[in-house]
Amino acid sequence: MSSNYRVKTIIEDSKKRADDLFDCIKKHPDPFLYSGRDENVRDVLYHLYGWHNILMDLIAKNPKPPIELKPGYTWKNLEKLNYDLKTSAEAYSLEDVIKLFKQSHERMMLWIQGLSDEDLNTPDLYPFTAPSTLGEFVYECMGGHYTWAIQTIEFHRGDDTLRSLLDELKQLPAIEAIVLGGSRGKQQGDTLSDYDIYVYTTTTIPVETRKKIIDPYVSLMEYNHTFFETEDDGILNNGIGIEFIYRNLNDFKQMMENLFELKVNRGYSTCFLDNLLTTKIIFDRNGSYKALQQTYRFKDKRKIYQTVVKQNIPLLYGTQPCYYDQIVKAVKRQDLVAVNHRLTEYLSLFFDTLFAINQVNHPGEKRMLEKALSLPLKPSNMAEIIENMCTHLGEEAYLEDLRKLTLELIKIAKND
Repeated sequence: MSSNYRVKTIIEDSKKRADDLFDCIKKHPDPFLYSGRDENVRDVLYHLYGWHNILMDLIAKNPKPPIELKPGYTWKNLEKLNYDLKTSAEAYSLEDVIKLFKQSHERMMLWIQGLSDEDLNTPDLYPFTAPSTLGEFVYECMGGHYTWAIQTIEFHRGDDTLRSLLDELKQLPAIEAIVLGGSRGKQQGDTLSDYDIYVYTTTTIPVETRKKIIDPYVSLMEYNHTFFETEDDGILNNGIGIEFIYRNLNDFKQMMENLFELKVNRGYSTCFLDNLLTTKIIFDRNGSYKALQQTYRFKDKRKIYQTVVKQNIPLLYGTQPCYYDQIVKAVKRQDLVAVNHRLTEYLSLFFDTLFAINQVNHPGEKRMLEKALSLPLKPSNMAEIIENMCTHLGEEAYLEDLRKLTLELIKIAKND
């Protein structure tokens, strides 16, 4: 939506999207296939209702920054606020929350009608909106938020083919939990994205048992790959790729304990933690997986990030085995295989360090540069330098830029 906000446009947009939201709810009556923070339509609607109230309280108080969104909550612990809103929703039925939402929606609409376009667009009229304007806050709590709600409900409703298959898998007593991970689990998937289904077990499920359940739902499936983890990899009958990754839940719990004891892997330091916290739960027999998520979601991770930075920096630059020096030597030898290998290792540590500096968990291998560009702390010209390196592997021209990029990353780490 345009940053030049208009009262009439916001009212029209909010009404349309509220109507679309209830059409979506009628269209998707089945329970959510996946659950994350929000486990059902009630939770989604209560989230909207909760933010209506937060905005109206801020308007009434008009505090100056730094602000509390609610007592004890600021932008820094926004995620905790949103999870606590979900907990509050559990006290209500869906019917109760629909009434609450409709009442707060109408209250918001009446209040917006009393505003002027100038109110929406004048900087500093409401100090708590800085550095933005009231218009952005209103839009994000109304039409923008309703669009999020529609997308969330449609996503969590899931795939009917997958629902039927997973309903059968749930019957196996060895399965403790089933979760959706990868880019689809983060609601960032595209048409090329597979379903990454993590199956947590107490004992090994025989291949023939898996095959009997999965075969009717797939056009192709290769069973029991053990290249990385134990996996069944193939394509559903609807043409979407799918991977079943089998893990022992106790082993995964131990991995998390090791991480918080600062036993950190290089390059993918917090990748499994990110996997735990961003996966959507499909089945959780005894609530063990959700409990594991709750254990680590808000646990202090600063020492982990500090350890990652401390162990990675020397291997990037400044020691005899550092990857920068190895890349320089390989380029001068015109050993392109070695250049590719060393640059891959360098980039693995570079991004691992960069995410740790920003206190963000490692998001996995895909779209690394795209995700890094959204970070607040990052070297200048990062995208251009990295793209140039990858395009001109054997050329010496980018080496000085690579050195500057690395030194700037180190400087950011020291100043953070």
